[in-house]
This record gives sequence, C-alpha cells and structure tokens, in this order.
Amino acid sequence: MEEKNRLKIWHGLLASGIVILFMIFGGIPMYAIFGEVGGYLAGIVVALIALLFVCLTKTKASEVFPMALPPVRQFFAAVAMFVGVYFLNAAIGLLQAQIIPNFYERQSDISGMVRTLSPAVAVLLVAVQPAVCEEFFCRGFLVAAFRKLKHEWMIILVTSVFFGALHLDLYSFLPTAVIGAFFAFLALRTGSLLLPMILHFANNAFSVVLAYGSDATSEGASVLSSLSAPMLISYLLFYLGIALFFLWFGGRWFSGKKIFCKSGLIAFILSALLSTVGVFLMVVGSMELLVNDEKTIPYTDKIAYELPLTLEEGIYGFSVIAEADDPVRIAIKRGDEFLVSTEYRGTQSLSQTLVLEKGEYVVAVLSEEGQVLDGGNATVSIMILKTTVGVPLTETETGTETDTDTVPASWSPIRLS
Repeated sequence: MEEKNRLKIWHGLLASGIVILFMIFGGIPMYAIFGEVGGYLAGIVVALIALLFVCLTKTKASEVFPMALPPVRQFFAAVAMFVGVYFLNAAIGLLQAQIIPNFYERQSDISGMVRTLSPAVAVLLVAVQPAVCEEFFCRGFLVAAFRKLKHEWMIILVTSVFFGALHLDLYSFLPTAVIGAFFAFLALRTGSLLLPMILHFANNAFSVVLAYGSDATSEGASVLSSLSAPMLISYLLFYLGIALFFLWFGGRWFSGKKIFCKSGLIAFILSALLSTVGVFLMVVGSMELLVNDEKTIPYTDKIAYELPLTLEEGIYGFSVIAEADDPVRIAIKRGDEFLVSTEYRGTQSLSQTLVLEKGEYVVAVLSEEGQVLDGGNATVSIMILKTTVGVPLTETETGTETDTDTVPASWSPIRLS
C-alpha cells in the first residue's frame, strides 16, 4: 500500500483545514438556507474534497477507500466493541451533563429536528450520508494520509480529534472523538472502510429511532442532568462495567486472541463488580425509607393493630413480620379492600412490592374473628420503602421541588455523529 499511496501528512493537515473552513463558512450557511438538504450537500462536498486530493496526488483510490469484506468473526467482535463504546459514551455524557448547562436539552432539540422529517428522509440524511461521506474523508483519506506516522495510536488520535472537530460542536466533541477513534481502529485493523461505515450507519440510525420513540427520552435526559452524586456514581459504575466487558472481550475476539484466560477472568470479575456495585447503589439511592418501626402489642381477646398511611402514586416495598402466641394475619388494605394478605399463623411475614395510586392505605395485623385467644404479646415489625425509579415526577408539599433521581426506564442517550 505504501508504494501506491502518495498521500503525505501535510496533505491530511491541509485537507483538514480546508474542510473545517468550508464547514464554518460554507456548511453552516448551507444548512441555514436549505435545512437538512444543505447539510446533506455539505457532507458530499467533504467527501469530494477527499477525492480531489486523491486525484491530485495520483493515489490509487482503492488504496485510500478499501471496501474489502472482513471476516465474520471480526464483524461480530466489532459489534460487541461498538456496544462497549456506546456505554462508554453514555458515561461521558453523564459527566458532561453535570458541568454543561442544558446539555441534554440540546440533544432533545436535535431529536425534535429529526422528528420534523419523514423517517425515510431522516435515515438518508442522518444515517446514510454521514456513514459514507464522513468515513470516506476521516477513515479513508485521513487514515491514508497519516499512515506515515510511526505508531498506530497516533493515527487513531489525530483522525479522531479531527472527526470530533468536524462536527463544530464543542459539547459533543469528546464522545464524537471517542467513537471516531473506534472507527479508525477498525479501519486500520481490517484494512477496509466497510465495518466503520456499517457501524457508523447503525449508530446514527439508532439515534433516529430513539428520536421517533417517545417523549420519555427527553424527560429522562433532563433528569439525568441533575442527578444526585450517589446516583451519578451508580450510573457511571454501571455504564463503565458494561463498557469494560464488551470492549475487552470484543477486542480479544476481534484480534483472534484467547478469551478464556487469566486476564479474561480478571476483566470479567472487574466488569461484573463495577456493574453490580452500580446497580446496588442505584437501587439503594432510589429507595426512600418511609417506615421502620417495631411495636409490642399486649392483647387478650383479639389482636388488632393498624398503621394508617397516606401514600402518593408510586412503587412501594412492604416488609412486615408479626409474631404472637396466637395465629395472626397480615394485610395491606385500601378501605375495605384487601390488596394482599397472609394466612393465620403464629409467626407470619409478608414481603410485597405494590404499585399504588395516591390514597389512604392501612397495614393491619389481625387475629381471626370468633377464635378464642390465649392472650399475650404480639410483636410487629414494619419496614416500608418507596422507589423513585420509573415513577412519574410529582410535586412535593412545597409544590416546587421534584424528585430529581427519577429516570424513566426507556431513556437512552442520543448521539448523532
């Protein structure tokens, strides 16, 4: 390839400068005047600049834009690595949202723009064109021009930095550069643009699908920008654990190295530990302890203990233990309706998760009517937790504050590259 590749490093630097200037003074006005069609045409111009340099240097096009089909193993391994990169960028997005005002709101604006287009047009403009034009320039032309650099990591670094800069968005620079580095790695290791193009298309097409999905995406995104510190750490650990797993094992598989080895076991344990701790902190951080009490109730002819509750809409976990010298029954009621109850037994326990509407409820410990009791003491232990994950945001008594740790389960980060 070196003999047929006449491109030099300065060709890559010059073309990069030309493209950046074009995007500032040409691409932005084209988008402002013609909308998405203008952006589509600007992307084509970027690809044509790459082709122009190839022609001027009399470099063989097939050497700069190789389209060889990679082995099946590398394809599936690359998909696994792509999942890892996706979760790594999700973690980066969480951190950025804490320091950049309205970070996710800007992403929601992009989604709103996509929804103004028909699905077919959105896929063409947002997924197909970038997957072809940007890959032609960044992973085709630039990688070929910077091959004179001594180390592979230097080629990946330079091309990924330009890929991030190409989008003219400081806020999205880092996650865009990360996925650009991944695409550059694939292009170098496979000697083909096919895998980067396929995964670039998949990344943007997935973003289009999310944009058409639901308003839960934007609602969840706005909540993520104001997560409490414990919840932020839990999400970061969870995302990084998954990212580590897919990146490490996908990378080993991609390179044809053994997966089941000592280092593989270490990577698996570390990724499992990070994700497990993240989920644990997520669950703990999303649970609000409402009641944690124990009472001893003397009784003679009957046992009748009731704990009245005024609950908001949400998901609640009940753990009730009743111990007496006579059979008792534990029940959760709303009015005269028994939502859940146990049988009559000397020692009884109830562990139940319920989705409840706003209203008045009662936790009751009862003896069977008409039964003759020996009398004695009944010990009742009650713990009630409320989860804040996946339930609607509700106003507090002040009418102004909201539960900022509520994250709709359908939320996923949107990134258009």
